[in-house]
Amino acid sequence: MAFSIHTFETNPEGNLGFAFHQTISEGQELYFLAKFNVETSEPQSMAEIIFGAIVDHMETSKIENHYDRFEDALKAANVEAKKNNITGANPPEIVVAYFDLHQLYLSQCGPSEAYLIRDHGVSQITEIADQAESLFLNILSGQVMIDDVILLSSNRILRTLTANELADILGKQNFQQASNQFRQELSQKSEEDLLVTIIGIGKKEETPAAGFLNRMVSTAENAAAPLKAALTGDDTLVEKDHGSDTPLKTEIKTPNSRVSSNKISDIPGSASAVASLKKIAQFRPQKNLVILAGVILLLLLIGLGVKSINWESEEEVGLREELNIAREALQQADTFIIQGERASAKEYLNKADKSVQQVFKSKSKLFRSDAQFILAAIKDKQLQVENAKQATPRLVADLGAKSDNLSARGLIGLDGSFYVFDNKNVIKTVRNVVESPATLSASGGSVIAGANRPDQKTLVFLTDDPRLIEYREGIITPMQTQDEN
Repeated sequence: MAFSIHTFETNPEGNLGFAFHQTISEGQELYFLAKFNVETSEPQSMAEIIFGAIVDHMETSKIENHYDRFEDALKAANVEAKKNNITGANPPEIVVAYFDLHQLYLSQCGPSEAYLIRDHGVSQITEIADQAESLFLNILSGQVMIDDVILLSSNRILRTLTANELADILGKQNFQQASNQFRQELSQKSEEDLLVTIIGIGKKEETPAAGFLNRMVSTAENAAAPLKAALTGDDTLVEKDHGSDTPLKTEIKTPNSRVSSNKISDIPGSASAVASLKKIAQFRPQKNLVILAGVILLLLLIGLGVKSINWESEEEVGLREELNIAREALQQADTFIIQGERASAKEYLNKADKSVQQVFKSKSKLFRSDAQFILAAIKDKQLQVENAKQATPRLVADLGAKSDNLSARGLIGLDGSFYVFDNKNVIKTVRNVVESPATLSASGGSVIAGANRPDQKTLVFLTDDPRLIEYREGIITPMQTQDEN
């Protein structure tokens, strides 16, 4: 599964933030977000120790169950945190997210939070635990889908933006523009020092995502000393909020830390291209110019290939737009149902159904599963509008066995049996047994209506003669009346 990532920090006030990423195996991605108080001693080393413990355990563990492996990795991080006195009254703000294809495992400590944005709805998926000796106490697990957005934050976002604003901004199709707008809104509306990572599930962008160095650190002793010496100026690895998403270009290489570049794309050959790019830096400019030119040409070809792979056809764009229209119409209908405006709700439900049917009519099979979920939601809302319940039909008796041309006018129940009548006859059914028709009107009149009288165990029928006909235990008794009403 492909991810688009944007990480940034707003209004930095000195608290040090770190954002790490490590690919554990194919389809398994680990994201780490941490922010330490200014009073913390050597926060960079602390972040590397915690993250390194999680990474080392995830890579070396023989446990096949991903939940159990992630839990053991967090326990290992808790042990390292206790050894280095990281826990306390003011724990750091940390979020750890581990993806195994469509499955997400997530934990946090401190006031940090995580949110799921799906179908224009926002759900908080972390629960802030009471302060304890251990950093990580709870684990959330669940499935993610294409077009979901996972938001990791060092502190609460909903104090600054409402859930609707958050869904409107990050629910846009252009993920890069959505991330930039979210960053701008957060910076303008809040003076709080926040560290944020936005993860788009299956989101596509014209340019690679930027914002932080992807690093894997080891837990070897004295790893922090050479790393800190390699940094110039700013000790934090997170790009500060200077109003742009320009990728960090500095690669930090130390004897005890390994650096990986930003992920280009999940296509064959991209890893070798990165490896080739790193080798180029080792050549002297005056030598191997032919090889250098060849590698550059190869990278250009790979870039064109990536762009062509990520390019959406016009049909795919159109179907995606129809689903967006259906989701928006469904949300509007839900609002009108709450307000009691059933006519307006029904109108928007019809609009949503029309858009979903366009997806089903398409020759392409794209988005069929999404359309099925939306269609099920539309049917549920339609029942709410009509104040009805879903009925499940059950076959009681087949009347065609006795009459091929029956045109029933009514159904009456009496003493556990059902009586079906047309304009001339009445047919009694006992469970699945159908008796022969009994003629009600021999005078030529047609039956207009029928009713039961349970106290007398009798059925009464009205004809257009006018005449009343009584049916009791198979006996038919016509009765004259002068009252035509």
